[in-house]
Amino acid sequence: MSSRNNPIYNQSQAELDAIRNERRFTPNDVFPLVRKWSNTPTADFVCIRVENGVRKFLLTRRAEKPWEGEWFVPGGKIAPGIHPVTGCQQNCKRELGFVPDSEVIRFINWYPLLNPEDQHGGESYFTQMTIFTVTISEEAAAGVVLDRTAKEMQWFENIQEEFPEPVQNILKMAGFN
Repeated sequence: MSSRNNPIYNQSQAELDAIRNERRFTPNDVFPLVRKWSNTPTADFVCIRVENGVRKFLLTRRAEKPWEGEWFVPGGKIAPGIHPVTGCQQNCKRELGFVPDSEVIRFINWYPLLNPEDQHGGESYFTQMTIFTVTISEEAAAGVVLDRTAKEMQWFENIQEEFPEPVQNILKMAGFN
């Protein structure tokens, strides 16, 4: 018997790790079908800084599918058993090179998203985005380092027409116009 010490899943961390490891890979012949009929959980975020009293948000131009070449919010998949705030911190570390304190992470809302294709060129698939804002200082903003998933980044003050509709909706949820 195990100690049921995880407040979300009612299992021990060791049990959750074992489940996550045995489910890590889905056979290639089953994966497209599973992907088509499921929602992939993600932790995505609007990175915000205040410069001279003006709120700005960071978007990255995607270097890979889905959304390749588009301005998009940073973030990504989270594994089962990972709390969304922890997933936000992990994705921030991976995509922007720093781990924000949980005090600067604020939950905004959930956003269901149909991605046009997966990163390997497969069919469209759904993600259930957990959207956060991550507020950072100007000094921290100067230290942002992109990973391979983005080819450039830019700080914006306002929503642009060129942004994909999901990005515009997410930015509105975060209080931008």
